[in-house]
Formats: sequence, C-alpha cells, structure tokens
Amino acid sequence: MNTRQYRLLGLCALLGLLVLYYLSNGQSGGGGPKIDLDSPEEKLKIENYKKAMRDLALQFDPAGEDGARADVYQALLSKQATETAALPTPAVVAPGAAADEPAFPEAHPSDGDAANDNPLKAPLVAQEKSVGGRKNSPDGKVVPNKPDADDKSGSGAASDDDEETKVQKELNDILAKRGPVVVFSKTYCPYSKKAKHILQDFYTIVPAPYIVEIDQHPQGPALQNALETLSGRRTVPNVFINGKSIGGGDDVEALHMRSKLMEKIKDLGGKRLTSIATKMAAMVPNPGGDKKE
Repeated sequence: MNTRQYRLLGLCALLGLLVLYYLSNGQSGGGGPKIDLDSPEEKLKIENYKKAMRDLALQFDPAGEDGARADVYQALLSKQATETAALPTPAVVAPGAAADEPAFPEAHPSDGDAANDNPLKAPLVAQEKSVGGRKNSPDGKVVPNKPDADDKSGSGAASDDDEETKVQKELNDILAKRGPVVVFSKTYCPYSKKAKHILQDFYTIVPAPYIVEIDQHPQGPALQNALETLSGRRTVPNVFINGKSIGGGDDVEALHMRSKLMEKIKDLGGKRLTSIATKMAAMVPNPGGDKKE
C-alpha cells in the first residue's frame, strides 16, 4: 500500500472512532442528555457524517469519482477524434510532381471555364519585351519600339531647345538689325545709367544707340544668360559695337575720359556706322558749376 492509501485508512478510522464515541455517549445515560437515534435530526446528522466520509474517500481513491471523470474525459477525446477523422483531407503534392503545379482539384466542366474559375490555371499571356530599341510582339515578330503618344518625357527637353533657339534668334536680331551700338541695360542700375548718359549726351551717333532694358524685356533673364555665353559678361550694362562687347559702365567711362571712345566706336562700327561726333554743348559747364547730366 502506498502513502495515499494509508492516509485514507487512517482518516476513515478516525471518523469511525468519532461516530462510535458519539453513539456510545448518546446511549449511555451519562452526564449528557439522552439522544434518540431514531429521531429525524439524529438521522440527518448520521447521513451528513456518512457523506463527509464518502467525499473524503473519493478524494483519495483513484477508482472512485476521479475514475468516472477520467472515463468521461476519455469519451470526449474519442468523440473529437471521430469528428476530426470525418473532415476532408487536404491534397498533398507528391514528391515527384512539378514544383509549379498547384495542388488544386481540376474545375468541373459544369462550373464554367476552368481558366476563369481558377486564376492559377489561366494560360500565361506573352509579354512584350523591349530589346535594343525594339520589342517582341506576342506572335514573335520584332517591331520598332515607338514612343507613346502620351509620353512627355522628351517634351521638356524639346521645349527647352525651342526656347533657347528663340532667345538666340532675338539676340542675333538685336545685334544685327537694331544698329551698330547696342546697350543692354536695366532701368534701375546706376552703371547702366552712366553708360547711357555718356553715349547719348556726349556724342551724336547715327544710327542712335539702341537700348535694351533687360528688366522690361519678356525674355530678359534668358537674354542675360545668352549674353554671358556670348561675351563672358553677365552684369549690366553690356555695350556692344557691331556685335562685339567693349565692356560695362566703367569701361565706357574710362574710354570717354581718355578721349578714346569715339575712336573705338569708329573702328568697330565699320560701314554700319553712318557718323559720330561729340556734343560740344555737353562739354560746357553749367552756370552752377556742375556738368550737364
């Protein structure tokens, strides 16, 4: 016998002794009142004692109520196993089957088009592949790879080229057709005002100098970029004589102060320059002592 069984026997013996003691005291006329074992109260007490002993015995006896619970649990397991066996078994791909063959049942003819019902069974559509500026059509023919009508990837570059062409044409027209002396200026620039003052107020030039105010020209910024490419100068003023730049405001002032400006204009103007002369009135000081501006 193991320890559990010994404890059970001991507990039962203890309870038996307590019952015998209770009965013996009740039947003897000793110091306590006499107990009537046939009364309902005493019968209820005896039944409670028996129930308590039976519960204690079931707690330690593996063949008692615990065994019944084990039988119920085993029945539940058997029922679950039966229900699981009734479920459909999923298809398993055989080891020798192709790796890309899907493990699905074939579509029944009455269900419609198998290719439409099962997308994995749909036939592969040949894709057009572009190679070396050409592409392969689904029938195997090689056709030139034409750009799409909606493709605007090259339209930006084409637009830039058109704009550059327009600016270059405008610059050439100004330098070739507007006169031998051209001044690219800005209305608010003091150096531009100085160059224009010297050329217009100190000299009589025929044809008269042509002034291009870049800040008021619709293509002003682009013209300024083109001038930088042509002459290496981005700043204003930029004075041209017969298509050649002679510098800015300080350069024109230095030539004027050394009496070299008229000679420079004559040499570069060529046949396009009709005449040039100094305005003597501009050289005469004002009564107030200031030069005319």
